[in-house]
Amino acid sequence: MAYIVRTFIYRYFKNYLCSITGLFFIFLYVFALVFPFLFAVSTGEFWQKVKIASEQTYISLNGNYSIQCHSGFLNETSSNIISVTDQDYIDFQYMNEDQNLDGKTDFISFQINFMPSFIAEQCTLILFSNVGIRNTLKLQMITPLVFSFNEDFENYAIHLFGQLQFQQKQTLPQLTSTKLTYYNEETTYEYPLNLFDFKVQQLSQNETVIPIFESFKQRKPASKQVQIQGQLKIQTFQQLYYKPTVLQSFREVWIQYIYIAIPTFYLIQKLGSFALQKKIFFAHQQVYNDQYNTI
Repeated sequence: MAYIVRTFIYRYFKNYLCSITGLFFIFLYVFALVFPFLFAVSTGEFWQKVKIASEQTYISLNGNYSIQCHSGFLNETSSNIISVTDQDYIDFQYMNEDQNLDGKTDFISFQINFMPSFIAEQCTLILFSNVGIRNTLKLQMITPLVFSFNEDFENYAIHLFGQLQFQQKQTLPQLTSTKLTYYNEETTYEYPLNLFDFKVQQLSQNETVIPIFESFKQRKPASKQVQIQGQLKIQTFQQLYYKPTVLQSFREVWIQYIYIAIPTFYLIQKLGSFALQKKIFFAHQQVYNDQYNTI
């Protein structure tokens, strides 16, 4: 009695390169090589197209500030952005709060106290902050946060509530090293400060931080200090428009090649085998039967 343990049947299909079948398969394999790059170009992943990334910006107060107030006649109280010049007259307190302990400030709170005799109606407050982007891009700068409001300081305490948004005018380059941008942080301003020129300089920057806020006033006793209090939230997800480096573009094209070219080659092999077996394309066929028998 004979038992067939296993049987292998090998079929080989041979054709000439100049034949229609050979030329067709050459075209398919060339297409599989070129298609990932064509796909990358058509989807904007090549030639340094503009990309969008989401990231929470690092924003924190550094303790430097400037304030200029008016009340009928010019009433100036100020500190340069290096150090406070009159601690007895102005008391500035601030806190950078990291709620989720990820190393990024989520809320900023500050309070400025004046003597009870302080009278003002129009004030411009400038808080200097450290701003950084560290994940997708490399950016570090010192930027001013400008708050302007018209309130009665004699009878009311002023409260500011809002959020801080990173804004850019042009596409940022994806730098390999940190880009430093300063706003004359070592310059002592002479007062009265030319706020018009200062704001023009701020608006001329490609990247900056804009406070979006509302001001409220709360009646206070006449004996209490004049206060300006602020609560600012850092925007959690900030869209950043940037231009990737050439290396990143080629890396993304290579990733697309892996995910597209390999399945394409596999599909061509399967379809080619099916077409040859069904004699859709003509090719010379050789069959080898290799079997092992046990008696």
